[in-house]
Amino acid sequence: MSHYYTERFSFDELDLPHELASRGVHDPDLLPHYLYRDDGLRAWRATESYCQDMLRLFYTDDDDVFTDNELQVNYFEKGAWPGSRDPLNFGALNANSSKTTKDTYFKFGIHAPRESS
Repeated sequence: MSHYYTERFSFDELDLPHELASRGVHDPDLLPHYLYRDDGLRAWRATESYCQDMLRLFYTDDDDVFTDNELQVNYFEKGAWPGSRDPLNFGALNANSSKTTKDTYFKFGIHAPRESS
C-alpha cells in the first residue's frame, strides 16, 4: 500500500467529480438516484465554496499565495506524493483553492455521503 502512495498516487484522485467521471457514474440521466454521487457532490460543492471563501479572506491575488512561506512549506511537504507537487501552479490562487478543496473534502467531507442514510 505504501508503494502505491509513494510511486503512483496522484492528488487528483481526491477530486470527487473527476473520480465519479472516471468510473462512469457522474451522469444522473444514466444513473439516477445514486446517493453517493448526489450527496457527495453537494458536500463537495459546499467544501469548495468554503475553501474559496476562506482563501480569499487571506489572499487577494496570486502573489500573496506565492510569498506565503508557511503555505509553501505545507504545500511542499505534501509534495512527497507524485502528482501532488506542481511548482508551476503553486502561486495560483485558483490552483490552491482546488488543492485545498481536495484535501479538506478527503479529510472531512468524504464521510458525509457514506454516513447519511
